[in-house]
Amino acid sequence: MAFTVRDFHDLVELLQQQPDWRVELRRLVLSEELLTLPQLVRDLAESQQRVEQRLSRLEQIVAELAEGQRRTEQRVAELHEAQIKTEQRVAELVEAQTKTEQRIAELGEAQTKTEQRLGRIEIDHGSFKGFLLEERHRQRPFLFFRSLVRKPRVLFERGLDDLLDEPVARGILSQAQADDVVRADVVVQGRLTTDRSEVYLVVEVSWGVGISDVERAARRARLLARAGVATMPVVSGNGITPEAVDRCREMQVWQLIDGRIVELTS
Repeated sequence: MAFTVRDFHDLVELLQQQPDWRVELRRLVLSEELLTLPQLVRDLAESQQRVEQRLSRLEQIVAELAEGQRRTEQRVAELHEAQIKTEQRVAELVEAQTKTEQRIAELGEAQTKTEQRLGRIEIDHGSFKGFLLEERHRQRPFLFFRSLVRKPRVLFERGLDDLLDEPVARGILSQAQADDVVRADVVVQGRLTTDRSEVYLVVEVSWGVGISDVERAARRARLLARAGVATMPVVSGNGITPEAVDRCREMQVWQLIDGRIVELTS
């Protein structure tokens, strides 16, 4: 019997009324591949969705990495700039340190010069005080030497020349030795307070008496004694060093310290 159009419409109507039949009909009509196609499509759609989700996550990760890279590069740039500033600051500090050291060196040099000048001033001041003290000995011999001699009288260059001319002429003294005696700070003629015998005090005056003063007084007194006169070497000053005191004892030189006579001791 032939299958008519009406039969087809009836079949369609029945299939619409019976969903189970539609399933059975599809199983009979369609191949296995076609039957599984909807599931495959759904699976593919789900897979696509998961891929898209992963891609979205990857895009987010990439964006985060890009942001992290940007922040890193920004931080590196800031660190580089900070390093440049630090190096500049270090260079400035090194330069400042160099200038400071130069200034310290200049100050040290200035200090040295100042100390040298002060030393010269002290020496000059000491020399000036010694000169004044020497002049006082010449101007007021009685004040200084009355405990040693009576009627002390200062011999100046002319008086010493008169005393030394004959020993030089006779060869007892050389001219250089006579000149050495004349360079004595003070030579005082008088009579000893003990036995009234005439004596010549050969005095070296210094604000602070040292060994060289003692040795000059002893040497010049010995030279003057060659003129046939009695002599006494004397050092006079405001103070005296311990070494000079010992030298006075060794060379039998009298001390007149701060206006007071120090007795000779053996």
